Amino acid sequence: MDGGVSDLKAAPGLLERAVPMRYLPGDKGYDADRLRRLAREAGVTPVMLGRRHR
Repeated sequence: MDGGVSDLKAAPGLLERAVPMRYLPGDKGYDADRLRRLAREAGVTPVMLGRRHR
């Protein structure tokens, strides 16, 4: 990936191309409502640490 592109912006395309999976692990940097929603819509359970504000 280009260092100027946010991983969260690239997430929808990556989720579409990912092999079937049950869980999406991630650290606090990936704790975003949009990513969690996209994962659930794809039938994947997001398993990631939440930020303090969650």
